[in-house]
Amino acid sequence: MDVTLIASEAGAGYYPENTVSAVRQSLIDGVDGCELDFHLTADNRFVAHHDYLLNPALARDQNGNWLAAPGPVIKNTTLNDLRCYDLGMVDPESKIARRYPDRGSSPGERIATFEDVEQAYLEHAESPVELWFEAKTDPFDPSHTTPPEQFIGELAKILPLSPVFSSTVLIAFDWRLLAIARAAMKDLQTGFLTVDFSWLPKYASANTSERAGWFGDYNPADYADSIPQAVKAAGGTYWSPYCRDLDRDTVEEAHDLAIKVSTWGANTEEEISQALATGVDSLTTGYVDRAKRILSAMRN
Repeated sequence: MDVTLIASEAGAGYYPENTVSAVRQSLIDGVDGCELDFHLTADNRFVAHHDYLLNPALARDQNGNWLAAPGPVIKNTTLNDLRCYDLGMVDPESKIARRYPDRGSSPGERIATFEDVEQAYLEHAESPVELWFEAKTDPFDPSHTTPPEQFIGELAKILPLSPVFSSTVLIAFDWRLLAIARAAMKDLQTGFLTVDFSWLPKYASANTSERAGWFGDYNPADYADSIPQAVKAAGGTYWSPYCRDLDRDTVEEAHDLAIKVSTWGANTEEEISQALATGVDSLTTGYVDRAKRILSAMRN
């Protein structure tokens, strides 16, 4: 059973998420790749952070105080201004601290650029590992996110020239962005992220057209309600569903279409075991060590 194991947010279970120190340590741990979330700053630099605004549970100001509220908006802020914040710890009173009780800290950690992550990969002497680059854009939130054309316009200036290009998988929930990326970077691997929108409070009551806005020109409703068929039509390399939305029949459908399946969100041993049992090609998790143990047991 050959499954690629990817460290979610570069190893969120044990290390400060989306940081260079997490990348370096996860690579030492022997992961097959790291997944990070990237935004475009006001001065056109790609930086790693999950939320569109700095998360107050992760960010401290120059005086060492946790932010009282989310902010600033990353797309409206320059890299120099973002690097005033310390992102190497987690507020012990936060939900994130409770979700990842084993997470360590790296005080003084500044927001990571794509170039920082690239350098960490180049310094890694082992065999090539994958970079899962999640582009953070939202078709329904233009005030907080960069237009996909601008995002890919800037990414296409640097990524094809990078030594990590061939091992990079660009992933996004915004399928409009992935279509633009495939046109701009012909050899780029792409992963089409999906989630059952009813899981998300913001979209639980949304109508069909609002939810379909994420799919661009490849609405699964136009492909017999088959997400794998829509991903195939869009030219995707991977379909990347949330682990709770995964089943073996749909994985087999994707494989019949020569689409690989990479799931995300599985962190407990039960979630990881269930996800691996569906026959996925790749698993993104905050606990790669758990996945390794479960995989080893399944192979034996």
